[in-house]
Amino acid sequence: MAGFQDIDCFQGGKSHPFLTSAECAAIHEKILSLRHRWVEREVSRPLNILFHTLGAATYLMPTQAVYSAEKEKSATVLRTEFGGLYEALFARIEALTGVPCVAARELSPPGFHIYRGNEAAPTGLAAGGNIHLDLPHLRHFQPSDVRHTLSVTVPIVLPSAGAGCYYWRKLPPGFQYGLAVPSAPEMLRWFDENKMFLAYEAGFMVLHDGMTYHQLANPVKTTRGDWRITLQGHAVLLEDGIYHFFF
Repeated sequence: MAGFQDIDCFQGGKSHPFLTSAECAAIHEKILSLRHRWVEREVSRPLNILFHTLGAATYLMPTQAVYSAEKEKSATVLRTEFGGLYEALFARIEALTGVPCVAARELSPPGFHIYRGNEAAPTGLAAGGNIHLDLPHLRHFQPSDVRHTLSVTVPIVLPSAGAGCYYWRKLPPGFQYGLAVPSAPEMLRWFDENKMFLAYEAGFMVLHDGMTYHQLANPVKTTRGDWRITLQGHAVLLEDGIYHFFF
């Protein structure tokens, strides 16, 4: 979409102030109170690094039936507990992009990634999960119907030493999409030497179109007293001229 690169954080755009520290603290407290609704996930199978989600994250669902079942368990809770947050999020993104924003019908609203600090977890590319593009819209929408895609991250609370994501504007020849981490030493070295780092700040919105390769980054060891909790959403711009958001 013309002009979007000006706010795309992987293309030189800036993160955008959205929530105050007090608002982040209140959301953090609410998420902790909903611990019984969290679902345990695994970000790195060989290393057994665990995290949780609150909401039905499309990219983690092996089938549409599994997605639908999890969405039914969580969507009402999310809309009830965070309805005001979604309204503010959509209004802020509309102000930045000039495009109206709504929650996608029949899909899970944006949800949360939840990481507890872990002294045993390594840092670096091996611990960050897939180097990936954001393609969850392909599960729910026909590509021919999609005029543009958008991904949003809002950090709610971050480890005391900071956090963010790695990204790459170009890739080496031979890279195969979907590899958790390139296994060949020379390929891993290329990704490590050419990575760029986008630092997150609690309450500041990160926007991009999802089409730049990226990976979660905790570049410094964390402790059990640390939390990394982010609001995560994806959207498609359809022929109606509206961004439709989901998780």
